[in-house]
Amino acid sequence: MPDFALSGRVGAAGTARITVAGFIPSGLVWVVSQISIEAQSTKPTMSAVVRKNGRFVTSSASGLSSSAGGAPYLALKPPDQLTVDYAGLNSGDTVLLSLFFREITWGQLETMPIEVV
Repeated sequence: MPDFALSGRVGAAGTARITVAGFIPSGLVWVVSQISIEAQSTKPTMSAVVRKNGRFVTSSASGLSSSAGGAPYLALKPPDQLTVDYAGLNSGDTVLLSLFFREITWGQLETMPIEVV
């Protein structure tokens, strides 16, 4: 399962944005199973909101790290834009975003393992 990571710097207002756009090759889809967010800060009041194409996906609890994962998986196609808006940090802090995903061909039937109870 490939992973993808980006980082950014917090501005004077204590906020930052990381945008995932333009990284997915044409004809492919990233099936994201986990989104991890983190801040390297001494201020443990970070919050973050994740959006796909401007629509809310999830938000973090306050703290320096959080993750969202599991079904339903998030499908990202080449024109999609995933943004993470961080707040409540110190100017100059570093923010991190990691995606864990499977890459499939557009139109391919996706079969993810499921647990039968």
